[in-house]
Amino acid sequence: GLHRQGFVKTGWEAGKLDCENRHGHVSCVPSFVAAPIYNSAEEANAGLPNNIWAWAVMHGRHVNANYELDGSLCGYLASHAKTEFYLGSFRWAVDKVLEKHDLALTGSDKGTCAVVPLKQRPLLLTSDLESDTERKQAFFLFGGIMLCLCPCVGPLPLLATLVYLSRFRGAE
Repeated sequence: GLHRQGFVKTGWEAGKLDCENRHGHVSCVPSFVAAPIYNSAEEANAGLPNNIWAWAVMHGRHVNANYELDGSLCGYLASHAKTEFYLGSFRWAVDKVLEKHDLALTGSDKGTCAVVPLKQRPLLLTSDLESDTERKQAFFLFGGIMLCLCPCVGPLPLLATLVYLSRFRGAE
């Protein structure tokens, strides 16, 4: 994961809608969303496109900006299965932000070769830490219960093995 200072401008998020027909009523909710990431809240308030260093993306209704205690932003830049699988949808959501807020590189940065176009800036996969760790927490709880209560996999067989080995070695 990435830990870097940054500020996600969630007020500028936009995304791809997922619509479904339920009993004759069409319901649409954002399913892939993106929002620009700036170095600081001050830069985000200024809203200059040249200062966008990456895009926060998420599969869900809203971009979740998770920060560490020191203010660094948490997320995944690459090698995350969800990012690779939904790359086209995340890029489409970035295009929607660019269209919605009419964002384009301005001034002298526009013509230089070294400047990365806004559409091609890195994607930072953000997520809701609570929902992402629910399954792991459940497995951890199950493992703890099995370790303490189940005699076949808990500390009792280990204790019995150690007692047996200590008596066996003591008899020799």
